[in-house]
Amino acid sequence: MASRNSFIQGIGLRLLAAFLLTAMSAAVHGAAKTVPIGQIMFWRSALALIPICLYMIWLGDFPNGLKASQPRKFPRS
Repeated sequence: MASRNSFIQGIGLRLLAAFLLTAMSAAVHGAAKTVPIGQIMFWRSALALIPICLYMIWLGDFPNGLKASQPRKFPRS
């Protein structure tokens, strides 16, 4: 059974995620007034790779986790 500490940690992480998403949304809204949308999308995606790569390094699956398991297998309609 999960301990009380893990519940508190889960709540804290959820609140942190909500705060960070709100901050990102506010930053994009403010930047959209002066910066082209393509540039905003590029930097938002580039910065999102940092925590993803750090998480993959923490799991020990960094270089291999970025590769697709079946890169050229597309469903046919």
